[in-house]
Amino acid sequence: MSIGQLWYGWAPRGVEGRNREQIVAGSGSLDAAAHRLTRQVLEWCYPTQMPSCGWVEHDGIGIAFNRTPTGRDSAGRPGAFFVHALVWRAGEFPPEALGRIYRAPFWVTAPPPEPPSKLPVIESVEQLALGGGHRADAETIRAVLAAVLANLTRRRRTTAVALDPEEALPLAASVCALLPASLGLLSVSSYESEERSTAYDVIASGSSGERPVGEQFFDPDSVSARSARLLVDSAEGQRAAREVIDSLAQAAPTLTAFARTLHRWVALDQMPLEEGEEGISGADHRFLAADRRLTLRLLQGPNGGRYARSLFESDVLAEAMAQIEGEEGSPLLIETLNREIRSYEPAKAISILGRFRATAPAVAVTLAQELAEEWRQDERLDELSGAERIDLLALLAEAPSGAASSALLDDADHTTEIVLAQQVPVAWRVEAAFHNPSRIGPGELTSLLGTDRQFATQFLAGGERSFSTLLAAMSRVAPTQALRCAERVAALLPEALRSRLFLAAGDRLGVRERFDLLRRSSRLVLVDAAWVEAMLNCFVDAVISERESGRALPAIPRIPSRSVDGEKVQLWMAIADHLSRENFAVAAARAGDFETPSQRSAALEIVIDLACTTARRGWEWNYWVREVSSGSRQPSAALLPYLIRSLRRSSPMRQGELAQWLIAWSADRLDEGSISRELLSREANLLFATLLRSDDRDAIKDLAKGRSKETKRWLKEIRPRRGED
Repeated sequence: MSIGQLWYGWAPRGVEGRNREQIVAGSGSLDAAAHRLTRQVLEWCYPTQMPSCGWVEHDGIGIAFNRTPTGRDSAGRPGAFFVHALVWRAGEFPPEALGRIYRAPFWVTAPPPEPPSKLPVIESVEQLALGGGHRADAETIRAVLAAVLANLTRRRRTTAVALDPEEALPLAASVCALLPASLGLLSVSSYESEERSTAYDVIASGSSGERPVGEQFFDPDSVSARSARLLVDSAEGQRAAREVIDSLAQAAPTLTAFARTLHRWVALDQMPLEEGEEGISGADHRFLAADRRLTLRLLQGPNGGRYARSLFESDVLAEAMAQIEGEEGSPLLIETLNREIRSYEPAKAISILGRFRATAPAVAVTLAQELAEEWRQDERLDELSGAERIDLLALLAEAPSGAASSALLDDADHTTEIVLAQQVPVAWRVEAAFHNPSRIGPGELTSLLGTDRQFATQFLAGGERSFSTLLAAMSRVAPTQALRCAERVAALLPEALRSRLFLAAGDRLGVRERFDLLRRSSRLVLVDAAWVEAMLNCFVDAVISERESGRALPAIPRIPSRSVDGEKVQLWMAIADHLSRENFAVAAARAGDFETPSQRSAALEIVIDLACTTARRGWEWNYWVREVSSGSRQPSAALLPYLIRSLRRSSPMRQGELAQWLIAWSADRLDEGSISRELLSREANLLFATLLRSDDRDAIKDLAKGRSKETKRWLKEIRPRRGED
């Protein structure tokens, strides 16, 4: 054991300077004001009007203190004080030794003129050379212990012991020794001001001629007196008392919690028989069920039968049964259950059987089967709520026969609850869904099918009936939830149904999202003519709707060779083939072969986009644009909007050079008169200016040389901005 020391107060010299309140000296790191341990100790080093001695345990450490008023400071101001503190790891200082620290010779009561640089660490209690101290009689100790216990249950009210410190501190130490050591020491002081006294459990408050405060609690019939006697019996080695005290101490986090549970236990243990189960609350049941010793002691006592019946309706029955399993208390509970269960309403009976299921499953399941049949015949199943039906089904599921009455499953008002209940067998949940498919919440059904594979497998095995129910539910939930459900259950359906599933899932999505879904799903479905038609139509819509957004265009979908049938499909595949070989003129020519304007426009958008972004040099870009113009038989004025959109979609790394090529091409077209200046809108000029760097201005000026006046005026309007501060 190591005991540190700290001197603190007003001193002419100390660790922090001269003539001030400060740390005077300390052992180890206790002389460092910023150290966490030092800060903890300093909380208890404060001025006092009278000498004060005592101890506390707080936050893992123990502190014994001796505070002394020292008069006036160097400026003549009253209130100077000096504190000598001992510090140890909580639980290491024997309570009996603490009872002998008052006026012990090792205390320093005033700061020395020349304090040492370090105080020594005390290696054992023996080094303190404590005296004999005062010994209190057993009756007084029990009286004060009863008072302390009573006050701890009253939000830690301080117990004032009307004795001089020479008697009060040893008495308090004796009380500490009777309490569970694992919960720490009581906080004790020989003197405190009124405002600081609430921080302590015990305070000495007067001369020995006054009546001790604790005396009033030593009425043999009071709960506090009986609690104190139980602690004394435990300390004296009585086994039954020690088992109870050990159990309560293990469950209590603090001395205050221990005092309250001890009072509750004593009240229950002494409860008159005629008060019966009305005296056992839910909190009492949880308290008793936490320990086998407490449960058995009550169960085997005169109130055992009533306690058992009260336990049936508590929320800790399974816990209590687990505690006493194999003991003589268990048969008593089961015997009472068999006798009493039919006197309860169905809901209460199911609740009780559910609690017995964990520890006496055979008994609970057998009784559940008997009661379910009786209630069906008496038409009492309608009295059950959805949760109660589920609890009963969960019990019946453990029966060897494994059968459930259709009357339990065919309940329109609680269909969704039963279908979602994981504790009910999957086959029964599916049967309940088929009984009343329209009564299942669409959100709940789609979520369940998407997350519970076992349920989804059995549900979708129902063919067209279950598939129609699924599509109806998907149509009534958010598009994203419908899509998530479709993607997760698709593998459980035949190929012929998967295409219908994904088409339905994409029906309310945005055009691009729907196309991405159909393309993604192509590997899972039976790709027939209808599927290809839907995907290509969706592709065209996606290109048209996305081309102004600046996002990359979708790629031409790949169609399995077995499905390449029909003129439209073959035309798209031919364009894709020409583009892969950079045969842009032919691809552009084929784009004009589509029947509808939207198809022709989408195809040309794809061709121009790929031609512009594939080029690596300006001449190559001009060549391919000319090829596209020639192949598509489109005039330059018609191609310009396509070229500008392609520029917006291009990679940010290349937008600068692509912008220069497009500006040069546009200048040439302006010069030759194939496009008008009105086509090069202010919006296009702003785009060019945004993409070009400020140091590209010279290139724009060079480009204007030799141009027509109209072209020069247009080029002058382009003011590169990128890179400007």
